[in-house]
Amino acid sequence: MDCVVDGLDNMRTRYLINRVCVKYGVLYIFAGAIGFEGNLAVLIPHETACLECFLPGLDDALLPTCETRGIIDVTPGIIGTIQAMETIKLLAGINSGLRGKLLVCDFVTMDFITIDLKRNLQCKICGEQVKIRKSEHKPRIVILCDSNTVNINPPKPMKVDLEKMQQLLEDNYKLLIKSSFAIAFKYRDDVEVTVFRNGRMLIKNVSDFDDALKIYLSLIRSLSSSIHYML
Repeated sequence: MDCVVDGLDNMRTRYLINRVCVKYGVLYIFAGAIGFEGNLAVLIPHETACLECFLPGLDDALLPTCETRGIIDVTPGIIGTIQAMETIKLLAGINSGLRGKLLVCDFVTMDFITIDLKRNLQCKICGEQVKIRKSEHKPRIVILCDSNTVNINPPKPMKVDLEKMQQLLEDNYKLLIKSSFAIAFKYRDDVEVTVFRNGRMLIKNVSDFDDALKIYLSLIRSLSSSIHYML
């Protein structure tokens, strides 16, 4: 693999990508967009700063989202186009003007600011005394853009026996959809839950992260006999 082009919408996954790129020496082209703002950077492992040198420890639950801040369709379009240009230049051997720099774009004022990124030699990911840390086994939670739906990925790989889960659900919930990939059912009032074969859940019409997580953990406990952890 020559490079990774970031089209993500959450920091947790970006941090995972950053760590893999640092570990294997893969170019990482970081980008983000929200509202009328966007930013991007070209990160070269062990040469420039890594993502966590300049944006460490950000919690997705505390950051603005498409739900709270909004997004103008052309904003990711512009950022993505610049990102694609930088990718083409790197793969063609043309020097990138954003190598080791962060481009910050304000499309209200049309200000474009470039910031030099200094590598942090004490960085826990790319610093001189790096130690590989084990991932924390916690559910990964993201609110899907432009929806009232929360996506929760399991803390570790699992396989769901959908046939057995259907039998467990039928006595207490109204089933909406059943396929070979997922089951959707009404959890309470207008709250709907979709469970996929890999343990991922979509929880629709919930008020916040905490409510979604309570539903997820409750279902994991009550449906445990249909779930098999792979690690």
